[in-house]
Amino acid sequence: MKKTVFGSTLLAIVLMVASCNKGNEYHMTDVPYPYHLIYADHTLDSLLYVTTEVHTVTSDAGWCIVDNSSMNSINDFIRAHEGVYNLAAILSFQPNTTNYSRDAYIRINAGDYSSVGVFRQLPSLNVTRPMRYYDDKLLRDSLLALTLQDIAATDSVAFNVEGPWTLSAPEGSFVTLDKTTGSNGANVVRFSVPANTGDKRSTVLELKTTVGFKENGTYRDYTIVDHITIVQEKTKAKE
Repeated sequence: MKKTVFGSTLLAIVLMVASCNKGNEYHMTDVPYPYHLIYADHTLDSLLYVTTEVHTVTSDAGWCIVDNSSMNSINDFIRAHEGVYNLAAILSFQPNTTNYSRDAYIRINAGDYSSVGVFRQLPSLNVTRPMRYYDDKLLRDSLLALTLQDIAATDSVAFNVEGPWTLSAPEGSFVTLDKTTGSNGANVVRFSVPANTGDKRSTVLELKTTVGFKENGTYRDYTIVDHITIVQEKTKAKE
């Protein structure tokens, strides 16, 4: 399943029409729908584009493969005819068996008239609370810690998974979970913490799921793990 997103601000990238008039000649390349959001098990799709130019199509990601088998015939046709052509690049994807989203940049290489489309593939295990941020060291998104005040409180973590899951806290942790197992789909797990009467403390929850994907005609199971850090501030000094 795929979602096409218009005007997305998820990526700091400028995707534009490359065009020019040279004398009586018109040159351009355009990707009408440049941003696509796909699910972890999405393995086949296409990128629509328009061009007047002889070109190649490439992907910068090893998990996204461009089927170039038809490119020669397309370019031969463009050489033999003048005009603007509506085309499609066929793409195949490996299942995303990670705990983070990943992006593939599909480039229509047409010299001065090149253009780009982006496919973002969601993970098989996608934590939505706490929030994610882009980690410049890991070059991918990572989870922020969920920080609570020193008072007794209840809160929650949320996530989407493709298969059954377990959530666990370390033995002796100050966090009490209201449930520790569940099934695929969108899930919310509430937890409680007592008042903190000492120094700032933290614990790490382990979220684990097993998903099966079909690859080359054979199903394989993958175990995917993510870790959620819960922090509680130290007790405030009495005035």
